[in-house]
Amino acid sequence: MYSAIQTATLWGLQGESVTVETDLLPGLPGLTLVGLPDQSVKESKERVRSAILNCGFGFPGRKIVVNLSPADRRKDGSHFDLPIAIGILCAWGKLDQTEVEDYAMIGELSLNGDVRGVKGALPLILALRSQGWKKIILPLENAGEMELIRDIKLYGVEHLQQVTAHLQGSRPLRLLQGETIQESDTKPQTEDFCQVVGQETAKRCVVLACGGMHGLLMNGSPGVGKTMIASRIPTVLPALTYDEILQVTGIYSAAGALYEREGEFSRPPFRAPHYSISASALIGGGQNPKPGEVSLAHNGVLFLDELPLFERKALELLRTPLEKGEVHVSRIRGNCVFPSRFLLVAAANPCACGYYGDPHRQCRCTASQLEQYRRKLSG
Repeated sequence: MYSAIQTATLWGLQGESVTVETDLLPGLPGLTLVGLPDQSVKESKERVRSAILNCGFGFPGRKIVVNLSPADRRKDGSHFDLPIAIGILCAWGKLDQTEVEDYAMIGELSLNGDVRGVKGALPLILALRSQGWKKIILPLENAGEMELIRDIKLYGVEHLQQVTAHLQGSRPLRLLQGETIQESDTKPQTEDFCQVVGQETAKRCVVLACGGMHGLLMNGSPGVGKTMIASRIPTVLPALTYDEILQVTGIYSAAGALYEREGEFSRPPFRAPHYSISASALIGGGQNPKPGEVSLAHNGVLFLDELPLFERKALELLRTPLEKGEVHVSRIRGNCVFPSRFLLVAAANPCACGYYGDPHRQCRCTASQLEQYRRKLSG
């Protein structure tokens, strides 16, 4: 018997609809996955088998073929577990296909049937919504990021049995209620410019830079307050709009870093990577492209402390994001675009020892050391 369950896959920040087709055929018992599954999807066979058995359904003793359509696009991620399990139960006759055809679903399964949260849930749900799906089943762990979506029906689940009971009509699931994110919903603000004593010129420059989203470089001796001022810049930026909140949350969800934004939906993000960061981690990329720090700082602040200590290659790669406000990542599988419109704030010492021009301490750098230090930064 044939069944089809709807889900989605993620490429960068772009979601694409995927149909999980399942059929039970005569032959030796076994489960075969086709449709260019990645290693994480191939491993779902054992998770799905154990989850179905531990939920008391048994397991069909027939040849099971699962196709992830379209078959010419590679699929990766553990969120295929739940639709594969439901597809097997439908093809086996344990669930009615007519009860499932109105739903799309995502979710990772544990061996005992628990439904666990997945990375990139928000862009996956947005992709399904854009395809016209109005009823979506997802892990309850991902409910927090779904507060931003208001115009579709979302059902949060914690166990595979809850899904089967809902589809059978015995125990309907409760809807996740979308809420409007307000400033009062965020965590208490602990940093403010009133905590910075003095440095009036620097604070005035910060206000002007924020007003026009102009890049800012603070140059001064260690301990004068460069980092303290930079960390408080998001407090003078305007709160994010609904569309900006949705975009920033989707980026963090795809990067698996949403816990860093918990309770801070409407505030501009602030990213301060260490100077040892690689160019790929700063800009984004990888075999399965993920957003880098420039995208995690989208609509917020990217702070580069000790600017001359960053790799020259990494700094040069910042040119395109600063000019175009986006990062283009090209791979054999295709191209993806990450938004990266941010306020660049950098801090640097005037020399290697940090005290060139300091009225209280003498600089120990030679002329050649001073020139070498300054040449690390290009235009």
